[in-house]
Amino acid sequence: MNGELTVKRLERENEQWKLKAENPTYQDIDLHDDLDMVVWGVVTNVIHAV
Repeated sequence: MNGELTVKRLERENEQWKLKAENPTYQDIDLHDDLDMVVWGVVTNVIHAV
């Protein structure tokens, strides 16, 4: 957040949309109307085993 790039998964929980962190080091981001953000791309593959 605040200028950082991160990989998140879009999820809906209890009528609230959030960007769920794939890396436990980072926090989830709750989405709301006054949040200013840009989605740069969509991850469709990974190179390592998950």
